[in-house]
Amino acid sequence: QDIYYASSTNAGASFSSPSNLSQTATDSTYPIIITVGNSTIYAAWSETVCNATCEKRVYYRRSTNGGTTFSASSPASLIPTSIEDSDFDIYGLNAYFIFQENNQIKFMKGS
Repeated sequence: QDIYYASSTNAGASFSSPSNLSQTATDSTYPIIITVGNSTIYAAWSETVCNATCEKRVYYRRSTNGGTTFSASSPASLIPTSIEDSDFDIYGLNAYFIFQENNQIKFMKGS
C-alpha cells in the first residue's frame, strides 16, 4: 500500500498523473493532506516500522510549488505514533502537526 498524489487545475475535469509519495516496501496507510496558502502542500501518512519491535510512525512530504514536486519523505517524529492518533491544523500561513506522546499532547510547526 502506497500513498499517491494527483492534482487538478480545472475543477476536477482532469488530473495529473499520480505520483507515489510514500515509495516504501512497508504498508503506508491513513493519508491526510492539507494546504497552506496558495502553493504549500503537506501530505502525511502512517507506516509500521519493524526492527526489534513493530511501531507505527508518521511520515510526511512537503511541496512549496502546488504539488509539482515534493520534498523527500521525512519522519514527522522519531517517537512511535500513528496518524490515527494525530492531526494537522492550519493557522494563518503555518501548519501544525499535533500528536500524542506518553499521554502528552505535542505539536510541530511548519510553514
